[in-house]
Amino acid sequence: MRGLCEPVPVADVFVSGIGRIEKLGGGNVRVWLYVLQTPLDGDGPQEKQITLKVIMSASALPDAVLMLAQAAKDPDGVATALAPDMVH
Repeated sequence: MRGLCEPVPVADVFVSGIGRIEKLGGGNVRVWLYVLQTPLDGDGPQEKQITLKVIMSASALPDAVLMLAQAAKDPDGVATALAPDMVH
């Protein structure tokens, strides 16, 4: 497998957390990501507003969880800790 590449710019999306993981057919899951936001009417507690839904292979979840756990342990080392052989 070749390294991670970005032939065209892809927009960053800020999220506060994972709201849901939904099983789909064919061994895939949909990961619902949200951002905490004040309600649009400005009244009440913060809401978890969905900002992004990502579909990925369920078999990729364990590696994704390990990478997130590693990043949480060492936020300053994220750039090098997350699969340096895949980034160029």
